[in-house]
Amino acid sequence: MVNEAQQQRLARLKEKHADGLLLWELKNGFELSPRASELVLEVAKGILLEGKSLERGKHRVVGVELGESAGKTMEEVKKKEVIVTLDGGIEDIEYEKRHGRLALRSMRLLRIIEEGIEQGVVFSTEDLAKLFGVSTRTVKRDVWRLRAEACEVQTRGYYEGIGRAISHKARIVEMYLQGKTYAEIETHMRHTMQAIKRYVETFGRVVYALRRKRLKPHERSYILGISPALLRDYERLYWQAHRRYQERIKEIMDRYSGRANALEYQEIDRRKEGFRMGGSEGKKRRAAYAGA
Repeated sequence: MVNEAQQQRLARLKEKHADGLLLWELKNGFELSPRASELVLEVAKGILLEGKSLERGKHRVVGVELGESAGKTMEEVKKKEVIVTLDGGIEDIEYEKRHGRLALRSMRLLRIIEEGIEQGVVFSTEDLAKLFGVSTRTVKRDVWRLRAEACEVQTRGYYEGIGRAISHKARIVEMYLQGKTYAEIETHMRHTMQAIKRYVETFGRVVYALRRKRLKPHERSYILGISPALLRDYERLYWQAHRRYQERIKEIMDRYSGRANALEYQEIDRRKEGFRMGGSEGKKRRAAYAGA
């Protein structure tokens, strides 16, 4: 539990964070109510931040590319630098207020692992320990505790032994489709409530894009601004769930019925973006969008 002194510390951190500055401006400069200000912030994040790389709270980390054999030495394996979210700002502060500092570290651990896999790399416990500034033993203890609570923690050793599991984001959306509340999902899956709402929002955009038959998979990934791997997870979930959870799917899709432009772009210039380009350059760009 978070005591009174910790509550005051977290409240100060919240006010000082960039998100807190925006909330202050919305409440004081635009005279919006506190709840309306929070909704504007959540919607802005859902539209602008999903799949984007921001500097604040982000860190560059090198991981081993997915698919590299466990038998190779660290010198032999292919590595790649990716960007992960170490500090999620106000979302993390609110999560710590509800669940405590230890739970916050566990949530961040799962988030970073998921972000790495979406970008094509997997981290070892040593990589994670270095990023968090703690001992490898501490990270291993966190991993053991999470797995004991039925959380899939896809570190390099786990990934090499079992392979990629369904993403936490897709599992979270499935729980939402099953009728679970945001609070229930947050407690079970250890993701922030704001993040859960963004995942559901993005899933809705994926479903909307799926119904636009003229869009190809790599074009959907490009327009939605999400990784091809996550797009495949969300599409697979939709085809498995669209009959079983019709009411929830309809509820999500109704949010788009009144929007003139539910996707970030109404159309794309396929020639400009390389989808119909000839020669090696067009092939390279098409392959990049397809996640090859």
